[in-house]
Amino acid sequence: MTTRHWIANWKHGYSHTPELAAYNNAKARCTNRRDKSYHNYGGRGIRFLYKSFPQFIADIGNKPSPKHSLDRIKVNGHYRVGNCQWSLGSDQQKNKRPVFAIENFSNRVLLQECRRRKLL
Repeated sequence: MTTRHWIANWKHGYSHTPELAAYNNAKARCTNRRDKSYHNYGGRGIRFLYKSFPQFIADIGNKPSPKHSLDRIKVNGHYRVGNCQWSLGSDQQKNKRPVFAIENFSNRVLLQECRRRKLL
């Protein structure tokens, strides 16, 4: 860790906190090609647009409880002001990209299922 990075963390008072870890992990998922989750974030065009950690905290505030984690409101949106929040895992399950198997559908049934799920 460079001295400059340490001073920045010391100034905002969030060194070694879950909030700073969430910020750093989200940034790595979007910018570091070596991150194991990069393909699901930066690799598919999700960008990390917070300019600083203080801006991030000003936008979403402190983590309400240990059960909360960082969540994007629009699942295909960027990490940016107005699109992030702290959510419980049960709420995040509702905010996932749709994934379903299609190999057992006929063309007619597949079309009906896509319309039902509002994918068309």
